[in-house]
Amino acid sequence: MLEMNLSKFKIGGVNITGFQLVDSKNQTSKAKKFIDNWSTLDPTYWPGAGTRSLNYEAALAVDSVRLFTRAFGKILEMESDFIRRSRLASLDQSLKCTDDSMVRAGHGEKILEQMKKVKFEGISGYIAFDDHGLRKDFTLDVYNVALTRGTAKVGFDYQIRFVKDGRYGSPKSNGTWDGMVGELIRHEADMAIAPFTITADRSRVIDFTKPFMSLGISIMIKRPQPEGKHFFSFMDPLSYEIWMCIVFAYIGVSVVLFLVSRFRSMSGRIVGSVWWFFTLIIISSYTANLAAFLTVERMLTPIDSAEDLARQTEIQYGTISSGSTKAFFKNSQFQTYQRMWAYMMSAQPSVFVQKHEEGIARVRNSKAKYAYLTESTTIDYVSSRKPCDTLKVGNNLNSDGFGIGTPVGSDLREQLNFAVLELREDGDLGKWQRNWFDKGDCEQYTSNKDGAQSALDLDNVAGIFLILIGGLVTAIISAAAEFLYKSKMDSEKSLTSFGSAIRSKARLSFKGHIDKDREGSTRSRSRSHGSVTYTYQGPTHVVGSSHGFEDANTHTEV
Repeated sequence: MLEMNLSKFKIGGVNITGFQLVDSKNQTSKAKKFIDNWSTLDPTYWPGAGTRSLNYEAALAVDSVRLFTRAFGKILEMESDFIRRSRLASLDQSLKCTDDSMVRAGHGEKILEQMKKVKFEGISGYIAFDDHGLRKDFTLDVYNVALTRGTAKVGFDYQIRFVKDGRYGSPKSNGTWDGMVGELIRHEADMAIAPFTITADRSRVIDFTKPFMSLGISIMIKRPQPEGKHFFSFMDPLSYEIWMCIVFAYIGVSVVLFLVSRFRSMSGRIVGSVWWFFTLIIISSYTANLAAFLTVERMLTPIDSAEDLARQTEIQYGTISSGSTKAFFKNSQFQTYQRMWAYMMSAQPSVFVQKHEEGIARVRNSKAKYAYLTESTTIDYVSSRKPCDTLKVGNNLNSDGFGIGTPVGSDLREQLNFAVLELREDGDLGKWQRNWFDKGDCEQYTSNKDGAQSALDLDNVAGIFLILIGGLVTAIISAAAEFLYKSKMDSEKSLTSFGSAIRSKARLSFKGHIDKDREGSTRSRSRSHGSVTYTYQGPTHVVGSSHGFEDANTHTEV
């Protein structure tokens, strides 16, 4: 609508309903940053620059280029030779940008599939696509749609505006109230719709509808990094002490079995039965814990409850400076919460924040040294959105509810109560909550219900294969040493060469039987003993033969 010429409709006669695709007023949006940079460029070198206007076609063009470059870059990371294998690389002539003819590029389906997986924050909003290539998760005027369905049940028109001081409402030292509560008291607003916690102090000065959402104060911390996987992850289900006890038990049982020698004896049967029972219990316990240790990424959080926060001083914690959360700790009679309140009041620099956004940013930028105390619904929503770096720990500290605030005695209260009850009975409130809170961007941190997603990968069980390879190598070395030792002993006993003995044992190992040594093993020995000379003709003997000598022994004496 910002791009249309509305001068023709000044008098009236037309009803226009539209939406704005490019959010150029949001200070944190990509469009605002792009326009700020675009307006500072020199139009001489950048035609069209120097202005603060940006139509939706230009925004979509910029996002399209970014989408393609990200998808193409991801493909090149996985397949560095992708361009060489594409159809464009096989063209004999270079492409001309001014040529009207079109050349179909190869691997188009692969590029399209990768483009569907790309997600980023663009000038025209959040860029993401479904399986059909249609854009999803983009922002429209959804608040208008939701409020229209709600206000249709009470039958009035409305005008939405932000509270002037940006506060929810807390009492001042002079007895007045600030924030939304103060505007309701002064009748500057007819009702306050927000994550507005129902408290006793507020209920004394304004009216609340029945709660439309239940919640409680909880703790937000920076999401810790999961424990790194290692080769011997399969050993994690049992502690180091248990593994050492198993090793000693194995050695001890082996010694006892060697001493009792035979299983037929009563002592051997007792040892065997006890050992089998022991292994049954150990294997059952190991199997029960293996899945939990290997399929779930364990994250060790520095704190798990409010008591953990109160017992330490390394991690700072605070709340919003004006609101029900701060009042809860201030008025609490519970010793732990009183100790936490005393710490928050004395901490320097101050641990209180002016807005929720400031508290969330402080959690993300404090390197796990700051915890933010706020409503559980806020933590759930933020933790389920990118960059997925926050986490709710522990149980809720109390039980509260969000309600719609109205001035005391307002006629709107009964109508709003009726609308809230009807929306709850129809299931609309639950449907909206599931739509906005349960569907997030951090599915990798949620519990997997799909068995395929819980499958073990190689990092979990690599240690088992490493032990197997080590055992095989050790067995091969041991077998080679034993083979050489036996060959050496047989060659000395049979008076044959060491090489002949090795060949004979090798034939026995691979063929399963012994062949006659074709080369023979006959050799002569002579020795001089005084004036007597002995000549000995040795037998043709094959190492390992069970048939004795095949040639008769002959000898001469001179």
